[in-house]
Amino acid sequence: MKKAWFHLQRGSAWLSLLLLVCLWACGGGGGGNSNPGGFTLTSHSASFTAKQGGTPVPASQVISMHVTGTKVAYVGAGTTNGTSLPSWLGVGMTGAGADYAVTITVNSTQMPSGAYTATFQVGTGDANGNILQTQNITVTLTITESLAITSFEIFQSFLYGGISETSSHSVDIHAPNRDWTVSSNAAWLQVPPGTLNGNQTITVTVDASSLTPGTYHATLTATAKLDASDTASLPVTVVVNAPTLTLRGTTLVFGGSDGRGALTAQALAFALGSGSASHAYTVTAQTTSGGNWLKVDPTSGLLNDSDALVQVSVDRTGLRSGTYEGDLQVTVQVKGQTLQATRHVVLNLDANRLVPSTLGVAFTKLPSRSVLTRSIPILSNLGRTNVPWTATSDSAWLAVTPSGVTGGALTLTADPAGLTAETTHFAIVTLGSGDASVENQPTIRVGLHITAHDASTVTLDYPAAHQAASPVEPLLALNDGAASEVRLYNAFDGTLVRTLANVAATPGNMTFSEDGRVLFVHDPTNLGVVAVDPVDGTKLHTFHSSEWVYAVAVFHPAGIPMLIVPGGIAYDLTSNTMVQSQYLNLLGSSLTLKPSPDQTMLVTHWGGAMKVDWTALNGGLLNASWGPSALDVSGREGEACFSANGDRIYTASGGTYDFPATAVATNTLIQRLPGAPYPNAMVSSWNGLVVGGIDGYYALQDIFCYDSPSGIGRGNLSSNSSANAYRSLRHRGLALSADGLRVFSLFVPSSGPAGVYLQDLPSN
Repeated sequence: MKKAWFHLQRGSAWLSLLLLVCLWACGGGGGGNSNPGGFTLTSHSASFTAKQGGTPVPASQVISMHVTGTKVAYVGAGTTNGTSLPSWLGVGMTGAGADYAVTITVNSTQMPSGAYTATFQVGTGDANGNILQTQNITVTLTITESLAITSFEIFQSFLYGGISETSSHSVDIHAPNRDWTVSSNAAWLQVPPGTLNGNQTITVTVDASSLTPGTYHATLTATAKLDASDTASLPVTVVVNAPTLTLRGTTLVFGGSDGRGALTAQALAFALGSGSASHAYTVTAQTTSGGNWLKVDPTSGLLNDSDALVQVSVDRTGLRSGTYEGDLQVTVQVKGQTLQATRHVVLNLDANRLVPSTLGVAFTKLPSRSVLTRSIPILSNLGRTNVPWTATSDSAWLAVTPSGVTGGALTLTADPAGLTAETTHFAIVTLGSGDASVENQPTIRVGLHITAHDASTVTLDYPAAHQAASPVEPLLALNDGAASEVRLYNAFDGTLVRTLANVAATPGNMTFSEDGRVLFVHDPTNLGVVAVDPVDGTKLHTFHSSEWVYAVAVFHPAGIPMLIVPGGIAYDLTSNTMVQSQYLNLLGSSLTLKPSPDQTMLVTHWGGAMKVDWTALNGGLLNASWGPSALDVSGREGEACFSANGDRIYTASGGTYDFPATAVATNTLIQRLPGAPYPNAMVSSWNGLVVGGIDGYYALQDIFCYDSPSGIGRGNLSSNSSANAYRSLRHRGLALSADGLRVFSLFVPSSGPAGVYLQDLPSN
């Protein structure tokens, strides 16, 4: 018969059988075999045992087959009824002649635990493919459960130096019917000791007390006692986070950004991200300059994640104005590790300085007119009205108010009795303060001129282009803008006092220092301003300028005498060094610059007022910014000035036929002083007199005198002595004597040379 299910092995084995049959037939010895397809097996079953998913799989088993039948041409193995071997089972056959090996193999253990059975047949066949005989072989596979860990991977984080540094975790071990142990490959992962049995939940401990900040990995391994290959593992990850030392806020600034604020103690808050666990901290103060001015209290304590507060203060004893810097360093020790954080500290101290409204005063004793007393406002550059000051005079003839506070006035009174006539006497008033923070001792130079002759009206036949009046004595400086000399005239009688030769290549605008000791002459040819001793003509210094025309001015912001040269460059006259300035160059194109009485503003010839504020911070800086600007200004380039008390700006601008006044505080037009075409000069005196000039070629009177702020007219004057009106007042051609008694005008007549006219001012 033929059975399609049966696989017959053919080849060398089949040849051997034919030979065997042939030998038996020839010999006649095999004819007695009653089973032509007979064979024997050494076993009819095979058993295997393996753990689920285990490797390697169990070893193969071999059953031997011996062929005895005389008609056997084939041997084979297979299944019946259209079935097939299960995938876990493999069967192979090898051999030759009468002996064969049936090899049984387990292909896989990747199935659920349990007993698995399969049966296949081994048989023989004749040369025609007919099956002669079969025998069954049964295979049994027993799958046992593997040891397993059913818990999820362990991940634990700790805070270094925190209150908790250990944690416990439950781990489920699946190990039915077997003994096992559990191990760890890291000292910080602690597991139960000894032998355990069956399914259990164990407790493992993570101890991070010895770990420094970082990430750590370990493996927990369960191993069967009787089978070292039966294992299960669980990864464990631990992260130890470094605590963070946090300082609240930003840079601590004392004194404010302008150095004029309070020095009140400030709190520094900081915390350590260690939870509720506390660690020792220290705070140290360090300064880069100025000594040990930075203080902190307390300097040590315990710190956790709740803010700690220390009080930070400054001690300015012995410190001059300026910018000082330092640092506060907070240090925390956490289990041997050092954490540090730094907070920067800035101390801004602007100078506390006395600012007299003037540094030069002129007194006069004439037979018919005298100026022998004057009140000088004493101000604070910080705007304070409570800074104490004292005043002393170095001359018996000059009496002074001995003391006061800023915002008040220093009264000077001259007594000419017993003093030599026809000369000028000088005295120095020195200001001081009982406030140790006041950094300056300004001086006021006072001149007292005594003469037995009243002043006269004088015409100087000198074509002066520029003039400057001394602030302390009756001297008028003139130059013609061409020759290199400067002439000094007596302001009362017009006599030539002296000539300063070779002052500048082509002298231009001039001004005296505020104390009258120095005459500054612009040299446009060489782009410089020459400082000259007005007594002997000695050249003291030359200051670089960046323009060939425009204003030369002096003032003393914060009580520091300064010179402004064409181009808007400032120089400190105590050191002759350039002053750092911001935006002051915007003044560089002004033809005149007049300071306000409080020395905080400069007004240009067109009436724009620039606020000027000197600060001692960052090495000293002159800050400038535009302030009020005069209204109703048009026409020619005229002139502007402040009133005596600084509350208004007067302008003379040609296009407006009067002299308008703009309020400094509100920048509104508050006054108009009557004039005529075409205003071109504007000056004021300490006594409240304001004087405007016009380019009135046909006008008999071209100088107008008024009281400010009442606006009451004090009389009109002519800029020269000519009986006719045909002359022009030079633009910006007026100057007043420092005592407020005389006016000087530069004029150009219709014919003849230009000149200078000296005359009395009306009383105010």
